[in-house]
Amino acid sequence: MPDSRFPIPDSLDQQAQHLYETGQYQEAIPLLEQLITNYSNSGDLIGEINALVNLALVYQTLGDLDQAKQTISQSFSQISKLDNTKERQQLRAQTLEVQGQIYLSLGQGSKALSIWQETSAIYQDIGDLTRLTESQIYQVQALRVLGLYHQATKTLTQIQETLENQPDSALKITALQYLGDVLRRVGKFKESKAILQQSLAIAENLRDQTLIADNLISLGNTARLKGDTADALEFYQRVVEESPLADMKIQGQLNQLSIVIAQQEWSQARELLPAIDNSLTKLSPSKAAIYARINLAKTLLKPTTSQLTSPKDIATYLADAIKLARNLGDKRAEAEAIGNLGTLYEYNQRLDEAEDLTEKALLISQEIQA
Repeated sequence: MPDSRFPIPDSLDQQAQHLYETGQYQEAIPLLEQLITNYSNSGDLIGEINALVNLALVYQTLGDLDQAKQTISQSFSQISKLDNTKERQQLRAQTLEVQGQIYLSLGQGSKALSIWQETSAIYQDIGDLTRLTESQIYQVQALRVLGLYHQATKTLTQIQETLENQPDSALKITALQYLGDVLRRVGKFKESKAILQQSLAIAENLRDQTLIADNLISLGNTARLKGDTADALEFYQRVVEESPLADMKIQGQLNQLSIVIAQQEWSQARELLPAIDNSLTKLSPSKAAIYARINLAKTLLKPTTSQLTSPKDIATYLADAIKLARNLGDKRAEAEAIGNLGTLYEYNQRLDEAEDLTEKALLISQEIQA
């Protein structure tokens, strides 16, 4: 599931926001719970609602969807105590945004879409055009999950027209990047590249390192799907060389590795692996660090790659991912890592262990969906 593209509301305590933004979700939970208690004791209903929404978002990000649903229900319950003012409407819309993310994580794309359409209607009514655009971009997430790419393209084109005469912003970059990504999915590679280059130019002008790297990765993905692997490798290399962000740098390296393995360029693959291992050591404990290891293991989990690395090395990547996921309380990532470890054991004829691991991964997944 795609993560939320937008930070939790500004009213969140700075320390909790820092923990969220750096992927330290488990550590954010007790702090948010304390904030909820403090706001409740002081009679600050709006502060309590904001903290509940943010706690629900943390649970959703961790894959603890049962807790996320319970927490978001508490938020709606508290909202019902407020007078029907513009601020109440805004709080309801923000709560609906996170509820939509929860439903999307549950695989209920249609429900998420319906919720975000309601959110858009609220923002339209109260005249909050920035958040209206954000909620429309959320709708695009749901449309993509549902495979409704043409409808997603139509929505994004409308957003693009709305933003065209607006000042350059992170929101504008995100909308353009999403449009470029959707155009790629429907095979419009030329248009995808043009839109992504426009998005990249704005990101470079704003010196937003995360969005610069995001757009370079997207440009690489478009080039790769079009069959221009040399161009794709160049875009990924730019991320590796230019991005100061460790999680983006390793994403570029992993995409390069995937291409050279597909092309059976074994010498290049061997050169990349030590650099990737080095990059892994620089990642702080986070969701990005977990999935970097999982994605590396999945790339190497092919019969043709046995000459590159040993099953023991792949198992180590996955064991590290499992340990990180448990430390961070990320059940979804833990289940995925365990499932891939089961696949590795199956490849190596350790069938009883493979079956046990696959069953364990399935149980965790069912627990998440419950």
